Amino acid sequence: MDRQQWLEAVVNDLGKALWTTDRAGNITFMNESARKLAGCTDNEFIGLPLDEVYPLFSAATHRRLAYPVQKALERGNIYHSEQSAYLRLRDGRTPFAVYTISPLRGSNEEFSGAIVVMCTFVQDPAPKQFSSASFPEVVPEGPATRQAVYTKKEGQFVRVLLEDIRWVEAMENYVQLVTQRDRFVVHTTMKKLAARLEGQGFVRVHRSYIVSIDRVDAIEENRIYVGKNVIPIGKAYRKTLMQALTFI
Repeated sequence: MDRQQWLEAVVNDLGKALWTTDRAGNITFMNESARKLAGCTDNEFIGLPLDEVYPLFSAATHRRLAYPVQKALERGNIYHSEQSAYLRLRDGRTPFAVYTISPLRGSNEEFSGAIVVMCTFVQDPAPKQFSSASFPEVVPEGPATRQAVYTKKEGQFVRVLLEDIRWVEAMENYVQLVTQRDRFVVHTTMKKLAARLEGQGFVRVHRSYIVSIDRVDAIEENRIYVGKNVIPIGKAYRKTLMQALTFI
């Protein structure tokens, strides 16, 4: 696998919709998750305005919202979604959305466009629904029970076994617990969560990722394989990762 193929694999394994745009906000690239979100299998939307293909609306007022691509380029800043919003997709779906927009530099070091990364949810992932209280301290439930945490999903507190968590991924002001069958969104920080999972068989491998040591299938240069999923290794975390593993 060459570097270009690896980069494409990482982008498609993010589990998030990702686009790049030109300075006018027209789509120049979209990963597999973005294509699935739009209900297309090819690049039929390349060249079209992002806000026409993926129209965004305020959850409070239901008014159309603009993606702040121009602001990101003019100020050179990263913009995060600041209010509850949802998409109106062409198949009738209206998922809630959280996004980040970052300036993209061209070969001449000037901003040539933007990178837009988005997570979508069936329910509004507002702090009032996903609070840090929904992720209590990790404690044994008893001598004969397995360790678990409880997190809120669809109005219920759901029990998640620690042994079922494959990795944890940062998403702006939230974190996502990824299991074999499901994903759980929690309003907390990676720092707090790493502290709560300390000594429980997890290791932080990147500023945006914590992985279960038992789920690591392979390590290759600066990446980890959990099944077919590729997770990057940050330089600052590589030593801690290697110390957590057993070599023979």
